[in-house]
Amino acid sequence: MKKMWFAALALGGLASAPAMAQSVPVGVYDCFGDIGKFSVVGPGTYMARNGGTGHFSFDGHTLTMTDGTSEGLSYRLVGPNWDFGLLRDNGSVSNTCPRSTTKDPRDPAHW
Repeated sequence: MKKMWFAALALGGLASAPAMAQSVPVGVYDCFGDIGKFSVVGPGTYMARNGGTGHFSFDGHTLTMTDGTSEGLSYRLVGPNWDFGLLRDNGSVSNTCPRSTTKDPRDPAHW
């Protein structure tokens, strides 16, 4: 009985942190207005519209460009379909960036 209780507790803990356990899916994040448009090309790696690459961190809610040509930009996860919004200095979110699965993440000239 004691083992069942610990197993249930462990499973409950895993279920309570779904976003933090996930990585951001590969794809082009097509920000409206072209401000901050980027693609995720692999775990923790992005490509900017100009072709420059860099790294990002993701805490389950906020994606932050940690180096590269978009260093300092942050995005907030705003939807269940991996849509992001550009996070402004005042905490507001603008320029929604839905994920496009039809565009090549490594070919920014055709975004």
